[in-house]
Amino acid sequence: MSEKKRPDRTVTLTEADRKFLSFALDEAADEMCHRDGFVDEDWALLERWRGLTDPPTA
Repeated sequence: MSEKKRPDRTVTLTEADRKFLSFALDEAADEMCHRDGFVDEDWALLERWRGLTDPPTA
């Protein structure tokens, strides 16, 4: 099965969006710390998503 490439999109997150995403990522990190089966690639992906919670730069 071939994977379709999605078009690049720019998404602007509000402060509330960033706050909610940060909370969800904290919960995910907590779950990852307490369960086996997560690998370095999982942690790298978590850090990549955390970059979305950074406020935009001008």
